Amino acid sequence: MACAAWRSTRTCGRGVGLVRGGAGTALVGSHAEVADLIEEYHSIGISEFVLSGYPHLEEAYWFGEGVRPLLKQRGLLDGDRTLTLASA
Repeated sequence: MACAAWRSTRTCGRGVGLVRGGAGTALVGSHAEVADLIEEYHSIGISEFVLSGYPHLEEAYWFGEGVRPLLKQRGLLDGDRTLTLASA
């Protein structure tokens, strides 16, 4: 769900479908902006996310070192508000 390779401004778009098959929404922005977008999705009841980015390894580190700690600080990775994160 998160394709943070295009990190120029806060946006949520479906343009990722133009470059790869399947359903997808790009979450674009800084670590905090991507965490904000995931929190917005969570606030409307979405609790499971399949994440991917390009290039795969670099984006996994970018997300794991920058976004995941913010989600944990916000209480979204433990307790009753737990998110399920998977990579594709």
